[in-house]
Amino acid sequence: MRHSSALRRSGLALILFSCLLAHGWGEDLRMYLVSQTATPGSAAMVKIAGTMAYVCDTTEGLRIYDISNPGQPVFKGAYRLDGASASDVAFYGSFVYLTARDSGSTPHGGTYVLDISNPSTPQRLNFLPTTGPAGDGSCAVSGNRLLITTYGGNKIGYFTQLLLMDLTDPANPRKVDQWLMGGFPNRMQVSGNYAAVAHTNSGVKIFDISSPSRVWLKSRYVESYATDAAFLGKDLVFSMFGNYSDLDTASPGIQILELNQSTVTPRGAYYTRSDVNSLCTRNRLIFLAASDLGIIALAAPTLDQIIEKGTYDTPGSASGVTADDKYLYVADGAAGFEILRYSDAPVTTDDDAIIISHTIPGAMTAGQTITATVTVANQSKNAWTLAKKYRLALTKPSPLWTLPCPRIDLPSGVTVPPNGETTFSLTLKAPNTAGTYPIELRMARDSSHSFGEKLVVPVSVTRAAMSLTGSAGMTQNDWKAYK
Repeated sequence: MRHSSALRRSGLALILFSCLLAHGWGEDLRMYLVSQTATPGSAAMVKIAGTMAYVCDTTEGLRIYDISNPGQPVFKGAYRLDGASASDVAFYGSFVYLTARDSGSTPHGGTYVLDISNPSTPQRLNFLPTTGPAGDGSCAVSGNRLLITTYGGNKIGYFTQLLLMDLTDPANPRKVDQWLMGGFPNRMQVSGNYAAVAHTNSGVKIFDISSPSRVWLKSRYVESYATDAAFLGKDLVFSMFGNYSDLDTASPGIQILELNQSTVTPRGAYYTRSDVNSLCTRNRLIFLAASDLGIIALAAPTLDQIIEKGTYDTPGSASGVTADDKYLYVADGAAGFEILRYSDAPVTTDDDAIIISHTIPGAMTAGQTITATVTVANQSKNAWTLAKKYRLALTKPSPLWTLPCPRIDLPSGVTVPPNGETTFSLTLKAPNTAGTYPIELRMARDSSHSFGEKLVVPVSVTRAAMSLTGSAGMTQNDWKAYK
């Protein structure tokens, strides 16, 4: 019986391992640098809304970047804070709610209400001060409600609160309820009817926010020093500090919590060699901003199993991270703001590639010639070489193309190994006729086999501005042609 039970257990383990491989959990996750943007101070948190990135800079306030092309973020505008350090940001239409903690002798901590209908010039509409000398830590929007964690105090002592604000008038949030909390609140995440608040010295608290006018504590887990929390399906994962004298067993890393009706059950854990400042989830992937370790990518196929998928050593100290289906957006302390491309698609023997970044402009003037680059990563088990006829190729004719043949070969002697990347340089020239001209590029082998992601960039061509100064010789036909 013992022998047969052992066989059954080993058989089940083999089946589980095979299932994990079939779903790609055993594959490495690859991360590639797309762009790095310096910020004046230290980038602490980044949030994404549409094609805009909002970076909380601890010394410079809120900075806004257009990331329509992730390879070339464009600075749009900023809202500078004096005497306060930006900590978090939330969005509601054209309104931004920016929480800040005091950083000077005069209290300026609280929540700033900004109008970002013109991102180049954010306008302050309101300021919600904190009751006390500390400030507001984090914020989130759920429906037409704003949640804010505060840390303040008076002559009696310090206290923390979770505020529930009504956004019927977005410029003037109205408090409808509050919950007094213990501990120093760090970051907060909202999903559906629940909000999870991470505390430095009192673990994680999960609040029910299903009522439009009431917030109450649903459950808590107080065994660790928590820095951030994110929902993993209907359950929760939170990040932990380590090395605290009053919690001898504390280790930095993450802990998964199974959320039941009114109880919390600890499940799988993963420990790191450095504090985890922030984390985010995407499907069953978990991304950690782990200070000097950079970004750590994990997968949680079950509540009890956490698999390390990959790491990326950022140049700074990773403080905040958020993700979409392709990109990671990293607040990297003094190194600024970075965008990483990630992929966990299975690596096969078939040719495959992803586009990492490009510098093809979205607009050119008629007759303008530019040099651009396209960076591509090899996602197959086959090395790319010129002898094997790997190249970047046009998939459709384009008037922007200047080469006599519709491809750019790999340079002689260059080998792109599996998971490696290479950059192609190309020259483009805008036609003389105004209009929108797309350029479509894809990796290819030989002349007939194209593969991997396709890059499609619509380029808007406009007529060059013409000065009329000294143009007495311009004929009527010249003027008509210019118009």
